[in-house]
Amino acid sequence: MSLIPLITTVKTLEKALRKYNRAYYVQNQSLISDSEYDERKKKLIQYYEMLFKMIDEIPEASDLRADYKVTVQKMYDNGVISTVGFLTNKGFEKKSHVKRMYSLNNAFNEEELDEWLQRIATLLKKKEQDISLLYPICCETKVDGLSFSALYKNGKLTHILTRGDGENGEDVTRNVHLIANFPSFLESGCHYEEFEVRGEIFIKNSVFEEINSSLRKNGEKPFSTTRNAASGILRQLKNRFENDKILSYLVWGSATLQEDKMHYTEVRKYLTTIGFDVISEFKIANSINEIREFYHDISVAQNNKKISYDTDGIVCKINNLEIQDALGYTATAPRGAMAYKFSSDSYETKLLAIVPQVGKHGNLTPIAVVEPIIISGTTITRVTLHNFAEITKRDIRIGDIITVKKSGGVIPCICDVLYSERDEKAELPKFSSITECPFCGHSLVRETDATLICPNISCCERTIQRMIHFVSKDCMNIAGFGEKQIRQLYQAEIIKGFVDILKIATDNAKIESILRLDGWREESVQNLIYAIKKSYNVSLCNLILSLCIPHVGKESAKIIASQISSLKDLMRKISEGTLSMKGIGEKTAASIKNFFTAQENIALIHALDDILSIEQHSSLKEMVRDKTLHYANSISEKKAFPLKQHSPLRKRMKDELIREMVRNKALHYINSISEKKAFLLKQHSSLKKRMEDELKDIIVKIEHDRKQSSSPDEIMEDALIGSGLQEASRGTEKDLSACFPLATEVRELTAIST
Repeated sequence: MSLIPLITTVKTLEKALRKYNRAYYVQNQSLISDSEYDERKKKLIQYYEMLFKMIDEIPEASDLRADYKVTVQKMYDNGVISTVGFLTNKGFEKKSHVKRMYSLNNAFNEEELDEWLQRIATLLKKKEQDISLLYPICCETKVDGLSFSALYKNGKLTHILTRGDGENGEDVTRNVHLIANFPSFLESGCHYEEFEVRGEIFIKNSVFEEINSSLRKNGEKPFSTTRNAASGILRQLKNRFENDKILSYLVWGSATLQEDKMHYTEVRKYLTTIGFDVISEFKIANSINEIREFYHDISVAQNNKKISYDTDGIVCKINNLEIQDALGYTATAPRGAMAYKFSSDSYETKLLAIVPQVGKHGNLTPIAVVEPIIISGTTITRVTLHNFAEITKRDIRIGDIITVKKSGGVIPCICDVLYSERDEKAELPKFSSITECPFCGHSLVRETDATLICPNISCCERTIQRMIHFVSKDCMNIAGFGEKQIRQLYQAEIIKGFVDILKIATDNAKIESILRLDGWREESVQNLIYAIKKSYNVSLCNLILSLCIPHVGKESAKIIASQISSLKDLMRKISEGTLSMKGIGEKTAASIKNFFTAQENIALIHALDDILSIEQHSSLKEMVRDKTLHYANSISEKKAFPLKQHSPLRKRMKDELIREMVRNKALHYINSISEKKAFLLKQHSSLKKRMEDELKDIIVKIEHDRKQSSSPDEIMEDALIGSGLQEASRGTEKDLSACFPLATEVRELTAIST
């Protein structure tokens, strides 16, 4: 890019960033995410660097060089890079800060955090300072609120200013009554005639929800974020919110104490002594790993709503404030502090339509169709809305500007609705719930306020969704046969159900019909035939799961499969009432019985049984024969088999092995220690970490089916040796080294091992 086009690009980007700043600091709106803003600002810095380099390459004798240099330097000095925040609102008196208020530079990943630490180390070397002075680093939550400075004279509050543009802020003292516990007078411990303090004013999440609920009831626009709510309430010109104490505050610094060259830990202690609230989520880190640990802990706490306010990351600052001052400042931020922010994958887009999606059991889910956006390298055009009640609750309308993120980094979902962006003149209509299935026209059934169901078992979309599930990896695992192919073959009337899919491999008429369709060639059809024939050998568990039985998931399927030899055997046991439903909920048990007694499903089972070769459910003995379980190098007791510490099965145990053992009666979970045969897994066990989401107390009970040669107590003692388990009744603790006595099949295992 040449000089003049690059100057035009810079001006355009400057204009956009000023617009974002004005919206954020004055209008209490977030037009783009923090990460997007920072990316654009980084780009602007790069462009300026390119401009100055191009100007330096112009011959010195040229008049253009001096003209361009003056122009670009003026753009830079008056631009976004050299300013903090935005100019103050005309509705409030403008006052100067005692000392300039800076913003913070941001890091969004570990690499950027590491780069910041390396830059500091380099600066310390240049200034001939000891590198060890880099640590300790103080870490605390970054409160997502409105920055302020407050000035006290002779212990009495003089004024509270917003950060504004860093040099000047808005005097919002008249609204101090809205801030809970904000000191009007300092405690007697303050010996400064003039004292300045800095911090964040915010609104707690619970209060935010109450205010938005009230606004919606009154037909008013709710606030989009807690920060916007705090800013809007604090900086209100009219007394729209008159309730006292709806805002909160926390302090994180003082210009007065900064001049005294105290350590930040001492600053926190002093501020607490004279009556201020400091940020409680705080850690002194002596290494980058400790910073990472704190970042992770705060991220988890935020996601689990363990913190009462919104936080968008952590702030890291050098504890030694003298070193902080020595490191100096950039145009907008101190070099000795950094905001390590949670990465944001949320982006703005426009909601174009809301369309229903029917699942394999008939449940309708609303899907938002949006203008295409790219998140984490993926183009997003459809976003889940969870349920129809959510649309009404959040007043989501077609035409709204929304922010979208990937939930768990995978599923796109709506983060926020930017009500402030609504064009009131356009009068966006409210969403009206549907009463008929959009695919088959059948009347819908409303199970709850949030759940709509199409009860038509023959609904074309339900049929397609069931077939998609049938061929999936956890079910029949027919590779290369996905949603696109299933819809194509269904519309061509080549397949209408499960049996039709399996018959493709042997039905010449179907094969010829597929070859006539777009996108199919001889090779692709042969690959499909191979995948279908391969699926004929299917485990009983996978087959049960593939049948789309309501409420039956992978675990329920495995419990059922462990008790039967075939689907016909399952139907027989259901009719006789001999099928054990232990470990299966009542709702699931009823669903299983209903499914296998329905005439159309009985016919389906017989048809599948004629085609498939069903594999039996693996026992522990078979797992050992297949080398699924590996023995240690030495076996100290015949009745206990420890797993190798370095075995790859250590990873698999977290997911499958323990549950497999439970199903085969090697181990059973119980909720409390009730007898001598109960053993508690040690706290540091990887197995406990895997199961702590399922049970508050993870307890393992060893059952002994074979008691011919020993009494129960003798078997228990034999099993305990080398097992690494802890006997609850005696309190005897042994090291857990992934050793588990597989007592139910002790004799068979011994025979195999020898």
